[in-house]
Formats: sequence, C-alpha cells, structure tokens
Amino acid sequence: MKKIWKNLITSNYAFIGNSNNQRRGIILNITLLIMIILFLPLSIYNFFNRDIVTYAIIEFSTSILLICIIFYIRYSKNLTIASNIVAAIVILNITSYIYTENGQNNSFIWISSFIAFIFYLKGLKKGLFISFIFAICLFLFMFSLILNSDSYFNIVSFINVGTSFFVFLGILFFYHYLLDVAEKKLLKLNKNLSKRVKIELEKKEKQNILLIQKSKLEELGETFAMLTHQWQQPLSIIFLETNILLDKLENSENIPNENKKDIEIILNNISNKTKFMFETLNDFNSFLSPYSQENTFSPYSSIKKMCSFIEPSFIIKNIKIIFSQESNKNSLVFGKENEFKQVILNILTNAAQSIEEKQKNNKDFIGNIFIDIKKEENILIISIKDNGIGVLIDNYFEPYITSKKDGTGIGLYLGKLIINKMNGKIDLKNHENGCEVVIELSIVYNHQ
Repeated sequence: MKKIWKNLITSNYAFIGNSNNQRRGIILNITLLIMIILFLPLSIYNFFNRDIVTYAIIEFSTSILLICIIFYIRYSKNLTIASNIVAAIVILNITSYIYTENGQNNSFIWISSFIAFIFYLKGLKKGLFISFIFAICLFLFMFSLILNSDSYFNIVSFINVGTSFFVFLGILFFYHYLLDVAEKKLLKLNKNLSKRVKIELEKKEKQNILLIQKSKLEELGETFAMLTHQWQQPLSIIFLETNILLDKLENSENIPNENKKDIEIILNNISNKTKFMFETLNDFNSFLSPYSQENTFSPYSSIKKMCSFIEPSFIIKNIKIIFSQESNKNSLVFGKENEFKQVILNILTNAAQSIEEKQKNNKDFIGNIFIDIKKEENILIISIKDNGIGVLIDNYFEPYITSKKDGTGIGLYLGKLIINKMNGKIDLKNHENGCEVVIELSIVYNHQ
C-alpha cells in the first residue's frame, strides 16, 4: 500500500510489458488523476448548488469509480478494461454537459480533451487519427454554439480554449512521434546487437569444439608416442635378426634346399610384417600429431592409408572397401593432411556402423564401401558410398545432432569445418541402398 501512494503518479514507469503498454499505462494513470482532480471539486460545488444536485452525485460517483480504476490498474495491469471504462465515463459526462448546459459554460471542452487520451490508449496510428477527427468535431460543435451567442467574451474564450486544446493535442502527437522514432531506432539496435551476439556465440562454440577435439588428439598422440617408443626397439631387433637369418640361410650348406625355401618364405614374411608395423607406427604418429602444417598432399594416398588402418577390423565385420579402378591418383590439394585423414576416418567409421545396423537383421549380409576419386576440370570429387541403412536425420552437419545411442554428434560437424577450411564442400545424401558422402576440393597440382 505504501508503494502505491509513494508512486501515485509515476508508478506505471515500472509497468511490466513492452514499451507501448508502459507508455499507455503512464498516460492512462495521469489522465485518471487529472479527471479526479476536476470531478471532485466540481461535484462539491454542484452539491451546494441546489439546481444541479443530481449532477453532483453523478460527478462524485464518477470520481470514486476513477479512484477504484487506479487501484485496479496497479493490481491487474489490465489496460484494456480500464481504458474502456474511462472512455465510457468521458462520453457519458460529455453527453450530460451537452444536454444540461446552454453553451455559456465552456468548461466541458477541457474534460472532452481526455477522450483524445482514451483513443490514444486504444492504439497507435489508428488512435491518433480518431483523436484528431474527434477534436475537429468538438471544435465545430462549439463553433456552432458560439454563432448563436452575441457575447464577445464567449467568442474570445472559445478561441483561447480551442487553440490551447489543439496546441496541447499537437504536443501530444509530436511527443508520440518522437517516442515512436526512438523506439524504432532502439529496436533496430537491439536486433543488430542480438545478431552480433548470436554470431559471436556460434563462433565461440565452434572454437570450443575444435579445441576439445584438438586436446583429445594431443592426449592420444602423446600416449601413442610413448607406446611407439617402447615398440620401436623390439621391432628393430626382430627386423635386424630376421635379415641376419636370411643372410645366413643364403650362405648355409647344411640345410636342404626344400627346407631352405620354406624357412626363407617365413623369414621374409616376418621381415615384411615388421617393416609394415614400422610404417604403421610412423603413419599413426603423423596422423595423431597436433602440429601438422598446411601443405600439398595426395587425397588418394591419404585415403589409402586410412583404409589400411581400418580395413583389418572391417574384414572381421564382413565389410569390404572397394576402390574404383579409375580413381584419380595424381591430383594434389592444399591443406592439413592429418585433419583430412580424420574426416575420411570418421566417414568410413560411420559407413561401417550403418552397415552393422543392417547386419543385425541379416547376419550374412556383406557390407561394401565404394570409394571413387575423379577429376572434373580443377575440382577433385571424392565419393564414399556404402550399402548400409542410410542417414536417419536431416540436420546431420549440425553439432550435437546424432541418431546413434553413444554418439557425440560432432563428427560430421567437424568434418564440414575442416573441408570448408580447405575451401571445399562436403555433402551427404541417402540413396536406395545406403548413403553417399561427396567431398569437393580444389586441385592445386597434377602429376603427369
């Protein structure tokens, strides 16, 4: 209650809602207070004037009703009902004045000015237009009354009051116009600011995702570097000892030729496998290194290496990787090869998972992943197609969107960021027998 009386005039500055409602609330609040100030003294004056006691009762009742409306607005914040009630009160009192006064008393013009406020409260441009038309009608009505009067005082009074009223109404319209312009500028500024904030948040989110992925690769790279260091020495010993045995076998005369051939095949196999393990370890170290630089590389060679990493596990799952015989082997592109390998590895893994879902209903189903690399003018087009169940979602390149139970939803999103950074394009589409990922990269060099 204390707060209501303390903020009797300006309490609606804290009106909950948009700026239009806040403005309407302030004007309605001031209108009510002015009307109460006018009606209460007038009702007291008319009460002691026995000729119009009845009208005094109406004015006093109206004042009480207006006070109730002020309290109602503060508790309900409902301007529509309050505006309609005030409009009805003003129209009722103006009508009463017209029928009871003879034109000598021009005071009702001041009360009628509040109808402009009421219509203003009903809306913006429409309310202003109605207010202006209503004011003209009042002016013409008063002018018709003055024409029937010979009093110079009434004519001057009418001109003064009417002029004051229109000046006041013009100030109100101009004030509204300034508020409207300021509000539009503020809304435009807020809209632009919201867009900038949204863009910055999206950039920040992308950076965080890349940093997290890079951090994971760094940890994995450090772990694998330690393992590589531990494996290199025993592998080196095996490789050297195998070559020594091959040399001795070649110079040995005590071993029969038939046995010598079998032993030579076994030793060569051990030597080749050991060499392959060396190369695999080096490739893994290169792949997991977070410090790779941008340079030219062959997508064909990169894809081949990633296939050699993942193919043994695919064979166990009854999945084959099939390269097109016409695949382009000579074109080079520019970018970070390790990041490109991550994209290929993720695509191959997704293809295998899609095939595995299909194999749940048919254990004998053979999965195939077809890889084709072709050149069209200066663009290298890489197609990776599988015969799995396809993609079950539409916004697959958005972060944290996944149809997998244990998926993170950032694999394809990161892939798109990496390919875009290489000034390329990546697209994914379903077909009748699975899914196809198409990557387009600009060629920077071609081997002859």
